[in-house]
Amino acid sequence: MSGRDSTNMLIGGAIVLALVGIGMLIRSSERDLIQSATGFEGLRYQLLASGVPARTFRGGYPLDPSEIGLRVLPLYDLEPGTYRAPPQTRDALLKQEDERNTDWQIVARKAETIPTVIVLPKWQSSVRLSGTAHSDFLNTPLRAELLLQRMLGKEARLRTDQGGFVTIPSDYGTAEIYLPRSFTAPGCTPLIEAPAPRVGPGPAMIAGRCTVTLGDESDWQAEAIVVSDPDLLNTHGLRLGGTAEVAAGLLKDLSGGQDILIDYSEGFWTRSGDTAEATPRTWSDFLALFGRPFAVLWLGLVIAAVLSLWRAGVRFGPPIRPFRDGPGAARSVSVEAQARLLRLTGDTPALLRAYADARLLRLAERVFGLKAGASERALWAFLERQKPEAARDLRASAAALRSGSGAGAAAERIERFERDIEQVTHDVR
Repeated sequence: MSGRDSTNMLIGGAIVLALVGIGMLIRSSERDLIQSATGFEGLRYQLLASGVPARTFRGGYPLDPSEIGLRVLPLYDLEPGTYRAPPQTRDALLKQEDERNTDWQIVARKAETIPTVIVLPKWQSSVRLSGTAHSDFLNTPLRAELLLQRMLGKEARLRTDQGGFVTIPSDYGTAEIYLPRSFTAPGCTPLIEAPAPRVGPGPAMIAGRCTVTLGDESDWQAEAIVVSDPDLLNTHGLRLGGTAEVAAGLLKDLSGGQDILIDYSEGFWTRSGDTAEATPRTWSDFLALFGRPFAVLWLGLVIAAVLSLWRAGVRFGPPIRPFRDGPGAARSVSVEAQARLLRLTGDTPALLRAYADARLLRLAERVFGLKAGASERALWAFLERQKPEAARDLRASAAALRSGSGAGAAAERIERFERDIEQVTHDVR
């Protein structure tokens, strides 16, 4: 293998590794969130262990709402509908409060199609990255309360208990939550009340059945279960005493024993069961083919195509036309005509020299392509640089063929010359 071939292989390998790395980073960020302390993978295992069918959903295929009894929808965004700028420093990453971009309209459509548990955010990214909860890692209570008011009205209030671990009694057992967040809101029916003092009208609760508006000026409303403290359901909270049994009992009761879907998808993937008409296609459906993770696949295909064309151009040069209308075809016709003339006149040495010249020129065209510089001199210079031993053998057999001889010796020299030509062709392929 030549030095140029080795360099090309190294470049190609580096690009492939880079593409794999990009794909892994895109997928790992989502996987880290799901499997972290603030994710809900532990809830899925707890439900399955309690005999409740549960699964995690990341999107990618349509859901049949008749097969799902309850959707658990965790929010990781305190300001849905607002673009989240990626953190640029380590401190900004640790203090990040909005870990995903959320669309209000998507949340609304999900809540109206399947009974939904909306889980509010509580922690900064520090908890996900370190696996440890601390009072310094709480997100901003005022922003969390504004999110609650956006959903339940201006009279809704949020409170964070600063007493450390707090025991929460319920009909499903006793849960222990660290720095629990409770809320009050008119029109909400408590499912799990909080022992914390009132912070607004009505009893304080951690989970309640509420009328959610999902928008400042929207008249859209839907019934949903609101959980103000994600530690009631997430992996971090389920590690504490009794919380896992409370979470499993609550969700089993709400789902009626049907499948529970823990929904991490950013789009709306629920099939409508009210109509048999086909869903109208929009440009957003087409553009979804260029979003994650398909963007990585398209990028890989483009780079592979560019590399293939570039490598073929460097190796073979411009394509040779198969028809007799190019310079190579014209030269072949000329050589054949000259060879026939020499055979008729009996000038065998001249015929062998013409044959050797034509074969070497054709080899040069194969190495360099049909372009300026595809000459015998350039061929020898290239071979002596890349394949000195093959160049030496081919030069010797070409010289012997051009020297001329009797018919028997000529046949042997032609065979040797052709063998060396084939060897060079194979080596530089």
